Amino acid sequence: MTTELIISLLKKQPLFKDLSDAELRELAAIAKSERFPEKARIVEQGELKPVYYIILSGEAIARSVDEFGKERPVRFFKEGDSFGETSLLVGEPRDATVVARTDLEVLYIEKSEFDALLSRKPEIRQKLRPRPEVKRLWEAPRYEWMVKGEVIVWLGHRHWLVLFPWLIISLLLFILSGLLALWIRGIVLMFILVFLLIAWAGWSSIVLWNWRFDRYIITNRRVALIETIPYHIAARHEAPLERIQGVDIERGFPKTIFGVGDIIISTAARTQPIVFQNISRPEEVERIINEQKARALRWERAEERERIRRIMFGEEIPKSPPSEQPKSFPLAALLYPLRGEKREANQVTWYTHWWVLVKKIWLPGLTFLLLLISASWLRLEGFLICMFLFLLTLNFLWFLTRGWDWANERYIVTPEQIVMLRITPVLPVIPPVWIFSRITRKMAPMSSVQDVTTRMGIWGRIIGMGDVLVTTAAPAGVLEFKNVRNPSRVQGVIFEFLQQYYEAQKRERLEETRRLLEDWFQVHREIEHS
Repeated sequence: MTTELIISLLKKQPLFKDLSDAELRELAAIAKSERFPEKARIVEQGELKPVYYIILSGEAIARSVDEFGKERPVRFFKEGDSFGETSLLVGEPRDATVVARTDLEVLYIEKSEFDALLSRKPEIRQKLRPRPEVKRLWEAPRYEWMVKGEVIVWLGHRHWLVLFPWLIISLLLFILSGLLALWIRGIVLMFILVFLLIAWAGWSSIVLWNWRFDRYIITNRRVALIETIPYHIAARHEAPLERIQGVDIERGFPKTIFGVGDIIISTAARTQPIVFQNISRPEEVERIINEQKARALRWERAEERERIRRIMFGEEIPKSPPSEQPKSFPLAALLYPLRGEKREANQVTWYTHWWVLVKKIWLPGLTFLLLLISASWLRLEGFLICMFLFLLTLNFLWFLTRGWDWANERYIVTPEQIVMLRITPVLPVIPPVWIFSRITRKMAPMSSVQDVTTRMGIWGRIIGMGDVLVTTAAPAGVLEFKNVRNPSRVQGVIFEFLQQYYEAQKRERLEETRRLLEDWFQVHREIEHS
């Protein structure tokens, strides 16, 4: 196919209609063609295949499996039609399976090459004309904790109604200032007014910051609440869609007048639910959450049906890519606690932040220095030398025990479980080994994880230290990863392991289904032969 023919075809697509001929030529350079026979499956529902297709000849049909496992046709494609706009721009999983009704020839553009083109020619991005619903997803922000294929479908914050008390109190403060100006004169009035102004400005900054920067997020994978209090705490609460058991709305006077309410998102955890407070149109937000839950279930049902189809036709089932094996370095074991993280094939271990080590060893370290300074000033002889060496040895053991205690606080995540492990010394001057250690272990299976929360203080935000709270439905309750390095990253890794666990569960269900089908077919053959 000639470049000019490809350009004319691309120009007919609404997405590319405003591109210049030179820009269309750049786009045509990355477009490829492919042929599919009749009944071939071009893309699968729930599949992460970020490719945009234009039909050159032939016909195709899109079918979608609903959350109840029923498959229905949703759209027909003919020559000149296109599909995959959302996958090309956003990269989220497919919502339908597309099958060739006749022999089919397509022109396709892969997202990786398309993104590279946009990086080289950013002006093309401004000229693209995606559908409104796709444009909203495309322009949504992307956070570092989001996984591949995850897209924000709704982003909001508190309604301006929460500022009403602030406006009333601010008005009262100004009225009070005016009354004080009538009754008090001189320097006293100036000090009172300055104090009131500073108090009002500090309180106002907190109120306005919370209103502006707190975020309520719904993605196609989870719900998340980002809370930010200036100079004090930054926290993120989240729950996977699979763990949500109920979504309720609460509203009262005067919220009902302004169409404002609270969304209460419940999981099986025994702690408090995730609450989206004072949001506009809560019914719409509730609908979006339930819609995304149903969508995730549709992806799962479609994937199971496709695997069963492959088994019945004797086709090979694609395997998950193997985990990347971590590289080992000499003396790495000694550096893991300082680095704060140790990655293995199917396990990640986190240690507490180096600042915790500083707090543990500063006193024995200072004592050690004082002992050395004292020995240099004093003339030690006989018994005093023995006493000095004894104190120095005792101090060294104290220092070593404190450092050992710091390195023995570990938080471990595997595809099957989450573990909190703490090995503490029985005596402050004997390292925690053998009978001189006390082991505390809390574990929860990955299947019990309901939601994950991060929490950071003032100093923690400066040095990148915080807590990660993993809420489970297990007897262990809440597992607290205290004072870990980069808690947002830890939270993201836990979510990745959760996704791996869900995938493993799907594979186990599929294997059970395969065995059941084999039994059915075997019994059927036995009945036929008899």
